[in-house]
Amino acid sequence: MKKLLLIPAIALISGCMQTTPKIKSFNNDLKILNKYNIDTNRLHKIGDNYLFFITNQNGTIIYKLDKNLKVIMSKKVPIMINPTKLKIANNKIYLLGYSVNNQKPILLTFTKFGKLLNKKFYGEKFNTPRDFIIDKTPIVAINSYGKTTSTDIDIYKNDKKYSFASPLAEEVNFIRKFDNGYLILGNILQNTQNALIVYTDKNFKTKWTLDIDYGVDEDVKNVKITNNEIILTINSQNYTGMESDYTIIIDKNGKIISKKQDYKIKDLPLKFHG
Repeated sequence: MKKLLLIPAIALISGCMQTTPKIKSFNNDLKILNKYNIDTNRLHKIGDNYLFFITNQNGTIIYKLDKNLKVIMSKKVPIMINPTKLKIANNKIYLLGYSVNNQKPILLTFTKFGKLLNKKFYGEKFNTPRDFIIDKTPIVAINSYGKTTSTDIDIYKNDKKYSFASPLAEEVNFIRKFDNGYLILGNILQNTQNALIVYTDKNFKTKWTLDIDYGVDEDVKNVKITNNEIILTINSQNYTGMESDYTIIIDKNGKIISKKQDYKIKDLPLKFHG
């Protein structure tokens, strides 16, 4: 277990989770899905309707569909972004992405009818947006370029920035609310990549951390929270090219209480082929 340094800093930035419900199965031949080259994983449920977004050289377009996937609304915003996450909370639509023009993370906030309410940039140029939650206000997690390492984790809440920095390089994949605090989940980049779990209080003071190493490279692929327990899916790969998916259950004190391994044998990397 490794301790991370938590460095709060004021970020001079301006103004601005719910799990998306499962989407029922639809016929892949439906014209609306084929027309925009999307599948049902790109659909987000809001009430009896569905949302999806596309980006092009003219900006970002949000579409609302009825229960039969018929377009009932489209709204265009002249902001070109590479989207990362779309979530719906408090009857609002939040879209996190990377602004192509400004070259930094951006969070767009819309009404449920697609009217743009707010746009807010985070971090510096070339920082990478990764995840966000809504806890009264948006809390955004990004990867930034550290002064002594390749990447650090920065968390933005209101106009404050909280940096997770250490002599190692860290990357964030997910942020979640948990047990009256927050979970920050990602990876530590060393000679090999380890999975990283950090639990903080509401002020982002670190309570405990886990550094998980089961092979050569570990990556946190999914997180679910039930009954005050953290259920992680971690992908691990060793030097031979063999991959394993671990399902790990962690209690609220950071103790691993269950671990299940599922092997996957894939083709060896090209450098190992004869």
